[in-house]
Amino acid sequence: MLVIIYERNRIIGNGHYMRCLALKEFCESNYKEPVLFENADETNLDQQNITGNVIIIDTSSVEKANRFIHKFSEHNLIVTMDYFSDVCNPHINFNVYEHWPLKRNHISYTGIEYAIIRKEIIEFKENWRSKPSGKNIFIMIGGNGDTGLTKNIIEICQRNLPAYSLNLIRGPLNEPMEMEASQLCIFNSPANLPELMASCTFAITTPGIATLELLYLNKASLLVPLHNLHEHFANHFIRNNLAIDIFNKDVFVRCPLPTIQNRMSLCMDKVDGLGASRIIHLIVLHYEEKMGSRNSMWERIH
Repeated sequence: MLVIIYERNRIIGNGHYMRCLALKEFCESNYKEPVLFENADETNLDQQNITGNVIIIDTSSVEKANRFIHKFSEHNLIVTMDYFSDVCNPHINFNVYEHWPLKRNHISYTGIEYAIIRKEIIEFKENWRSKPSGKNIFIMIGGNGDTGLTKNIIEICQRNLPAYSLNLIRGPLNEPMEMEASQLCIFNSPANLPELMASCTFAITTPGIATLELLYLNKASLLVPLHNLHEHFANHFIRNNLAIDIFNKDVFVRCPLPTIQNRMSLCMDKVDGLGASRIIHLIVLHYEEKMGSRNSMWERIH
């Protein structure tokens, strides 16, 4: 059995959940192995006797991650995403971002090749007939989607790029937001999200899942870090031509449209959508090594 434990709330937003959901969808489409999908704040798994399984933990809380690692690491293979603690180490860590600069005892696989893209986005790209992008900016602020910050971003865009329309995406965990502004459309959990992503000129996002999905669709972002860890991720993305620049009040002076377009071209074809496949391949190898025998659990459907 594959157990996936995710975290999802108003503070950290929806990103960890969406990444885990994408991994769940990939496994269910390609393997016969059953998947148990659990919210870290609601599950009672840590009170159960679970052995011989793969347990993937994707939480922003080190305390929550350590609780599950400590409970299950002896008799299961523990895999974590973006794990930054040495208090209690998993067996494997996957991190599409640069390593937080601390000593690690676990095996780490770091890099954009482990970006997990949702099935919905992959299928959209396979069937998408590219159209000329209109003059529009895709805006999606993760975490709790602070309304004050979001309104400030919109005002800066309208002041500097008045000819551009703004598509603001609000997720299911964002607080309600109302704002009267010309050229602004607010979409609440839109069903056509992939199309809105693919048809934008460029994007403004917090460094996270949406940034990676946009890259898969060959759209790059101005990044809005919400905390120190985000700043670390954003700087890594910019150094490696995975984002345009940091968004602030002077960004369009520092990065006029020709500069944005040039930096966008450097971000093309960086995410190939095979991250989930690579992750599962490595998990199977490490499971066999830890358990001392070939893993018959992961039988392919096709």
